[in-house]
Amino acid sequence: MDYPQQHWPQLWQFRARPAPCLPRSSNATGNVWSIRCQQYLAALVKHDPKAVPFAEEVKFVENTADIRVGKGLWITASGGPTEFQIYAADPVAQQVACLVMMKENNNDILLGARLKLESVRITEAEHLVIRELGTSRWEQGAAGQPEEAKAWTGRRSGSFRAHAPLADASRRDALTTMHSRERTESLRRSPPSANATRTEW
Repeated sequence: MDYPQQHWPQLWQFRARPAPCLPRSSNATGNVWSIRCQQYLAALVKHDPKAVPFAEEVKFVENTADIRVGKGLWITASGGPTEFQIYAADPVAQQVACLVMMKENNNDILLGARLKLESVRITEAEHLVIRELGTSRWEQGAAGQPEEAKAWTGRRSGSFRAHAPLADASRRDALTTMHSRERTESLRRSPPSANATRTEW
């Protein structure tokens, strides 16, 4: 679907180092894409965007704000990720996402990040930074608060880090159908305001 140009995220010119090609399939693909995401996070903490292969034109968004690569967490990240790390890859769409605990100016944050690659270069990067961690089981578990929350998030067992055997993995088309159904049902239960503005990539 085409969107009006005023809704497009800004495109930033950027030059970076070359990178090896990433596979679109195979049993090891999840690991490869997780490693790419981990490399991105490591560069974030080092404040070195040139350490990862950005495309010359990049869509970069942090907490819905269109900013330049090198700004935002590229300046303020100070540590991490911690032991709490979840990665999810979609090799067909050439995207990988993560949910990790990190440090920003030495304070705990929960970071959700998504990367999209084309020809092995990052063309889109999106950050969702939660700075005020609440008291939900999810946020407590991510922050390493009490023992029962750790167990609930699977931190002890490492279940979030384990890659499901290919034979046990859900089909991509089944997952996208389920997501579409849940999204439709969510909008039915809580329709957006008539004054809401929606922007998609």
